[in-house]
Amino acid sequence: MKKVLVHICCAGCAGVCIERLQKEGFEVFGFFYNPNIYPPE
Repeated sequence: MKKVLVHICCAGCAGVCIERLQKEGFEVFGFFYNPNIYPPE
């Protein structure tokens, strides 16, 4: 099984992309990073 690391900026974008990649046979790992979220707490 091929592995892929996906940058996740928000849940809306991640859901569709991850499902599609899994259907295509990828083992998907997510990396969340979004410095635009404020306040940091």
